[in-house]
Amino acid sequence: MKKALFLLLSSFIFIMPVSEASTAQSLQLYSEAAIVMNADNGQILYEQHINESLYPASLTKVATAIYAIEHGRLDDMVTVSSRAANVEGSSVAIVAGEKLPLRTLLEGMLLRSGNDAAVAIAEHMSGGVEQFSEDLNAYLKQTVKLGHTHFVTPNGLFDVNHTTTAYDLAKLTQYAIKNPEFKRIFGLKQMEWQSQALHTTYTHQHRLLTTTPYEGVTGGKPGYLTKSGYTLITTASRNDLNLIVVTLKARNKKRAYKDTVKLLDMSFGDYMWKEIPKNKLYKQNGVTYRVPEELRYVSSKSKKDEINVSSTGVLHVSNQGKPILSQQLEKLPKVVKKEASSSFSWGWLLFAILVVLFVGVVLLRVTRRTRKR
Repeated sequence: MKKALFLLLSSFIFIMPVSEASTAQSLQLYSEAAIVMNADNGQILYEQHINESLYPASLTKVATAIYAIEHGRLDDMVTVSSRAANVEGSSVAIVAGEKLPLRTLLEGMLLRSGNDAAVAIAEHMSGGVEQFSEDLNAYLKQTVKLGHTHFVTPNGLFDVNHTTTAYDLAKLTQYAIKNPEFKRIFGLKQMEWQSQALHTTYTHQHRLLTTTPYEGVTGGKPGYLTKSGYTLITTASRNDLNLIVVTLKARNKKRAYKDTVKLLDMSFGDYMWKEIPKNKLYKQNGVTYRVPEELRYVSSKSKKDEINVSSTGVLHVSNQGKPILSQQLEKLPKVVKKEASSSFSWGWLLFAILVVLFVGVVLLRVTRRTRKR
């Protein structure tokens, strides 16, 4: 029973989010909200107003895309409706009645930010935008486990009830990039587009991926509405460190990208993976605990981590007072040294004395016989 309880407890490694009052580094950002998340385990490396409810604009299309990829067939032909063809805002120039593969519409939606493509996808998946909104919200809550997101449209066009948070968007992106097809489209720099109205080459709208490339950027999605400001999701990898950066509500595009670069520079410059090896032992109040498996976490390169074990055997890792990781350790049984019984000790001592006496008697007899001769 005790072993089963330990296995249950030790299966949970808690990567602790950093509290807003104790961010990794004080940065002056233009954006209203921002977050840097470790894509591998969800650890928060930087945060600013990450739970503030804001308008995401076209970052909504990340949710639409991953839902369609997981629930649709990418080779299905989607018939474009009049409503989809005439939606306002950014467009991939599709016309009512034409048919395009779902995969093609997904690429146009993420690269070119086609609002028309998003509506066509929503209608194909759920029969209408309104039903798609219900299906998408249920999926985001139940499958992706988002707690502060409610989407009304598939493309992010303004609605007062269409809101999310920087934290939820980072968590959504973390979930989505685990899907190979989404990750491919998310990082696709160019695509050949051919519809009835247009044949062209679309270039990804994320500047750090194309026009002003930043080393390590692997994908992203920009967005803009008057009431949302400039919004941006960026994924980047360098030296085995995989990051997600979300910035929301910057006044202009230049500031959104400046904030993102600043956050990437800070994270890649000051953070690295660290390990606590499997079977490492810790002692607390006379009890020995063992690390059941290798523990990996990201922490500051320049600041020493504080590691301690609680009275119940929970290992805590923090840095500059900021909690990073908690892990239940395995309690080792006490080793009781068995003392030899007194009868056992005296028995051997008596045996040794008798052997000595016997040898002495034999030698004495031999000596006497020798003298008589």
